[in-house]
Amino acid sequence: MIKNNYKHMCKYFKLMNKFKYFFLVLLCVTTFACSVDTKIQPSQQALVDIENEKLIIKNYKEYEVDESQITLSKIKLDKLFDNPWAIEFIDDNLIVVTEKNGKLSLVDLLNQRVFDIKHKIPTIQYGQGGLLDVLKFEDYLYLSYTITNKDKKYTTAIGRGLFVYPYKELKNFEQIFTAKPFYKDGKHFGSRMLIKDKFLFASIGERGQGSVAQELDSHAGSIIRINLDGSLTENIYKNNLNALPEIFQIGVRNPQGMTLSPYGEIFISNHGAKGGDFIGIVDEGKNYGWDKIGWGGTNYTGFKIGDGEAFLEEFDKPIISWVPSIAPSDILFYKGNEFSNWEGDLLVTSLKYKMLIKLKIENGIITDELIILKDDIGRIRDVDINSKGEIFLITDEFDSHIWKLNRKSDQNISCELTGGETVYDGWSGKDTGANHCNQCRCINGMLACTKMACLGLNKPNSDLSTPGKKYLNERHITQQEVNNLESVVLSNKTDNWIGILGDLGLTDTQVFIESWKGNILLNNNKLDFEVLFFLDSSIDKFIKNQLSTMEAYQGIKFYFINNIAIKCDESDKQACEYLLNLLS
Repeated sequence: MIKNNYKHMCKYFKLMNKFKYFFLVLLCVTTFACSVDTKIQPSQQALVDIENEKLIIKNYKEYEVDESQITLSKIKLDKLFDNPWAIEFIDDNLIVVTEKNGKLSLVDLLNQRVFDIKHKIPTIQYGQGGLLDVLKFEDYLYLSYTITNKDKKYTTAIGRGLFVYPYKELKNFEQIFTAKPFYKDGKHFGSRMLIKDKFLFASIGERGQGSVAQELDSHAGSIIRINLDGSLTENIYKNNLNALPEIFQIGVRNPQGMTLSPYGEIFISNHGAKGGDFIGIVDEGKNYGWDKIGWGGTNYTGFKIGDGEAFLEEFDKPIISWVPSIAPSDILFYKGNEFSNWEGDLLVTSLKYKMLIKLKIENGIITDELIILKDDIGRIRDVDINSKGEIFLITDEFDSHIWKLNRKSDQNISCELTGGETVYDGWSGKDTGANHCNQCRCINGMLACTKMACLGLNKPNSDLSTPGKKYLNERHITQQEVNNLESVVLSNKTDNWIGILGDLGLTDTQVFIESWKGNILLNNNKLDFEVLFFLDSSIDKFIKNQLSTMEAYQGIKFYFINNIAIKCDESDKQACEYLLNLLS
């Protein structure tokens, strides 16, 4: 039996020897095929990464442009702005504007005037730097700006000063943060600021230095966090002996937008290079990866950034990255009644393509993108919203304007001005007829006007009135008439003619019924005055602040009692005091 098995084995080996070359060829082919298959078939993880990139990287050219929901209007002012950088509402009538050249201005929307704010900010305009962002918090005005040192190098700094009524001057200014180190380059200073949980957050650009954004001993290319007075918070990188204590997150290139989401998250916009502009969330101790990755973009030379990967697992991913670049500046989550269907959507300004984008974000994912304004006003630098939800924009141009977006009104509802002009629902402006200095608005087919726009100007001889409504003009009034004024005026509050302080941004419940002017004989002197009657039983602090702003700039004086505001020139303030006593 053993002998037979031996014979079979010999036959087997002879057969193997005969076909050995065939088996060798077969083995090589199989090995090569497996190798090729490994190279050309992506792994499951690679497929997931590719799909994630498709979700993040977007092309704005594929977005729909729809301006049908908005009405765009230019704010008429007595001055324009050169390369403005930021706007900040003090209240619905007053806006602070920064210009890169160092000018700080207060805009009075009601009276269409711009006033210089005195300050001692040590800013310098250099390259992309200058006077940059502005933020009002409590009695302080915070500003970010560019400074230089004795070596003619530059960096981003932050300071604050007292800024209180009448908002003519920034007082006791102090520098509370200086980004380290200084560089000669004139690029990528950032910067935007916001306050969350009593901390000041700010974005600092990487100053064109690239890899410095990965270093913890440099503020360049980071998000910083400090206390409101500039003192240090806990150092989140305390285990790194070289880490600067203000650094909160690293790996950004040039973030020029920052906002707080409805859920309390901090969002930033960041400039990539040639592609890779992104929107992302600020997260403690995290790293967005610049310049190890480029978020889908390349260097301006066309060469790849880092190893050419758009994203890497070790770095944070943005929620969206644009290729090609859109040059995003400020961003803001919408909140208000004017565009109630946009509540919670993110507004993104674009410098390069002069557009305003609206993003709908659900569970951290963008579900809808829409361009709501494009190529109409120039390079859009900043966006802000008043208490009514009206959207205000400012452009980064020479001779720049402030612009306002309102909801496009129902074209079937209209009002007629005294000059014969027909305006549609939602219109706001001055009357075109005999009462041209009245500021009016068409609201649900009813023309509502106020003489507040006439303050400090030559007033017309008569007020705008509807048939059957009598107004008192330039005549003496008796004490008995004064005593009866409140009841007489209030009885007409349902009349078709209602005055409204629309340009002060007051709500519908803060409406005044009418304004009229008259005079009182006091010690044989005729003293002039104006009276404003409000629907409210009392004039709240907000209205008082609005009216008092005019006192500071126009030499007038307001007195308040119940639902009445009395206005006099400073020279005739005895009339106000006398009338106030009568009404009391």
